[in-house]
Amino acid sequence: MLLKVRSYSFANEFARSAAKILRKTDSYWVRRIVDETGMWYLVKVTSFMLYDFVNQPLGTLRKYVEPFPGGFLRGFFTAEGNPSVSVAKRNGPLLDVGLDLSNSDYGLLDFCRLLLTGLGYHPGRIRLVQPAGTLTNLARAKKPGWLLTLLRFDDTKLFAANIGFADTKKQEKLGDAIFLIQKYGSKGGAREWVNRYVKQRGDWVRIE
Repeated sequence: MLLKVRSYSFANEFARSAAKILRKTDSYWVRRIVDETGMWYLVKVTSFMLYDFVNQPLGTLRKYVEPFPGGFLRGFFTAEGNPSVSVAKRNGPLLDVGLDLSNSDYGLLDFCRLLLTGLGYHPGRIRLVQPAGTLTNLARAKKPGWLLTLLRFDDTKLFAANIGFADTKKQEKLGDAIFLIQKYGSKGGAREWVNRYVKQRGDWVRIE
């Protein structure tokens, strides 16, 4: 099994978790690689047993996941989710923050929705945001794209405190937005946000 991601913190948590599951004395190595697309972090886990286990149908895996909903959601949101931060200009500027989770597997998102609901969250309905066959800037989408959101501010705060992202940058962005809204309100938070973050290619990036 290979994990190749941009986030060192995510790769490191995956390496430690895999070692714990397989009862290894030491964590798996996190290798840094650089290619034409930039820098990546790679973790290689050699285990036929683990590979066969995670490739079982979702219906079979549910009984193993349901006792640990927070851990599963942390991993899945880190891989497939993002903080959703917006600065609305109408009647604003106003800072808002929520959570987005996207995947091509509707059933998997529906399972996440059930887990979130069971933990006291209020997820929205799963929406189709990209029909199969849509031409993107990379290629034509072979599968549909579905989106699940958490939009209530109380849910967002609870998620940040109790589940969170294994990706440090995602967690910091989420925490910054929550902190600014709580301290300055949506309007004052928006002014502070644009002093700390700049939007690049549709994503908010912290100013160093």
